[in-house]
Amino acid sequence: MRNAYLYIGVGGRGELDLPEDLDPAPHGSWLQRFGARVYRDYVLRQVQLFPRSVKLIRALRQGGVSTPFRMQYRARQDAVLPLCAWLGQNIRFAVLGIAGIAGRPSAFLWTEAVWMSLVLVVLLWMHEWNATALGGLLDAEHDAYARVT
Repeated sequence: MRNAYLYIGVGGRGELDLPEDLDPAPHGSWLQRFGARVYRDYVLRQVQLFPRSVKLIRALRQGGVSTPFRMQYRARQDAVLPLCAWLGQNIRFAVLGIAGIAGRPSAFLWTEAVWMSLVLVVLLWMHEWNATALGGLLDAEHDAYARVT
């Protein structure tokens, strides 16, 4: 989500790769090939988790990103991005510490399995909902430019 925000909202600063950006037959040592394979699988998993966002990014790569579209994207995603911190390591360390001090290590596992998963699902849903709405806006913007030229 962060890399998509940086790529679309800020302007190409994210480390955003799609499957078509990767070398289909990586070269090098077996360790480099293994690392490339693991990264390719990671990218494919991200594409499966964020299909609407990937569709939006592919459309933007073909037609470019206008400043008004970037502003609209940032306005929609500004509510989602801060919520991603709930999935970060700092929250996990705090929950682990609290569970350890309380003498309930299973509380950490339940928090991780139930509540963090629920937060992830909500964030995915919000992010993809925004990508769907912005995809419609992008289509209208591209259609408007097509009529002018």
